[in-house]
Parts: sequence; structure tokens; C-alpha cells
Amino acid sequence: MTMPSTIMLDVRKVKKQFGGFVAVNGVSLSLATGERRALIGPNGAGKTTLFNLLSGRLAPDEGDVLYKGTSILKVSPNEICKRGMARTFQITSVFVKLSVIQNVQTALYAHRRRSHWLLRNAASVLRDEAYTLLDMVGIRALAERQAGLLSYGDQKRLELAMVMALEPQLLLLDEPTAGVELNTRRELVALIKDLCTRKQLSLLFCEHDMDAVFSIADQITVLHQGQILAEGTPGEISNNPKVRDIYLGSEHGRVA
Repeated sequence: MTMPSTIMLDVRKVKKQFGGFVAVNGVSLSLATGERRALIGPNGAGKTTLFNLLSGRLAPDEGDVLYKGTSILKVSPNEICKRGMARTFQITSVFVKLSVIQNVQTALYAHRRRSHWLLRNAASVLRDEAYTLLDMVGIRALAERQAGLLSYGDQKRLELAMVMALEPQLLLLDEPTAGVELNTRRELVALIKDLCTRKQLSLLFCEHDMDAVFSIADQITVLHQGQILAEGTPGEISNNPKVRDIYLGSEHGRVA
């Protein structure tokens, strides 16, 4: 099955049920190449389940997911990543006992299917590329520090460097600013925007911080009880009375 090259991701009526609970109920959405789309909604709306369906960690009960025109329902998460769709998680997934640069080298090794190098003295292997990635996210000076000793914000930056080592075309970011203080959130938002622009990436991200959502997203999809409640630009979403009542709250008002 083929589709226009301008569509990077096409989600078609996917449904996922756990026992009697329908977590995702017939969701359809598309992401154009280069688009930055936020997925928002209250806790339990189905956002993380949908991310798991898109990244191959769960199989839908119904529906289809097409990436660059091809169904990926029967494709493993590793193969999906190899094809250019990379994902982060709500809780950072760095290797806390390794140094910062070793984390990035490990991601580079894995992407190039050279994990056996980890059994060797590989300190110099791909080191220059790892430094370039650390420069990109602003933590080159922390290269030799143990990753578990970093601040949570710097661990988020490290995770982004590891994701960029996978040479993605589409990023799925799950709560990229969660757990960090205001100034760090602003820095992470600026970094994500810069990475997307510099590397011409498509982006789908979940986020509870509405300032981050409105700053990054071209389009917003609102989930409620496993279904799409609304879609539109940040301005359209912030002025949608149903969205304000159910999720945003009147205090958010309009987008500045």
C-alpha cells in the first residue's frame, strides 16, 4: 500500500483494550513530513498506550499504523527504530553506571549493529561522533561524568543525544520536559525545536506543560477517554471550549 510522500505517519482507527477497559478507541491521525504535533489529554486519556502502539511495543486489536507508506503492525520495535522512528520515555532510560559519552557511544554501536564492540576496549570507537552529539545537546563538558550523577534535566539532554545517535526521521517524545524546573523546561523546549529544525525531523510528542506544547507544536491532537476530542492549531485548541473544560482549564485562556 502506498501513500503520498508528504505523510510520514498515518494512524488508522487503532483500538486497544485491556480486559474491559478500552484505552485507545478508534484513533486516526496523520503526521506530515516535517510537522510537529503534540498529543495532549488528561491522565488516562490513552496517550502512552497510543505511543506504545505506534512504536511497536503493543499490537492494536483493530486498525493499522503506516510509517512512510508501509504498515508496521508486524514490525519489531528495533526494526521500526532502524527505519527511522525513535522514541523517548517519560522516565529517562540512560545507563546510570556508564559515563555520559559511553551512553552515546552505546547508542551509536547499537544503531550500527556493532554491540559486540562493547566486549572490547572500545573507548576510542565513535568517540568523535559521540562528542558531536553531546555538543548538539549542550553537555559536552559532562562527557566523562557518570550519567547517574547528572541532574534530571541533563539526563534528558543525554537521552536526546542518544536518540539522535539513531539518526531518526520521526521523533516520538513522551513527556520530554516532565520532572524538571521551569528554566530547564524552557531550555529543553528550545533544544527540541532546534534539533527538529536542524535535522529536519518530524515530531509527535506527549506533554502536560501547555507552554511547551504551544511553543513547539504546529498542530495539537487532544485525547479524552481513548478518543480524539479535538485537533487543530495551538490557537484553535486553546480557544476550544470543550478542550478548556475537560483539560486545559479556563486559567490557560488564549495563546499569547
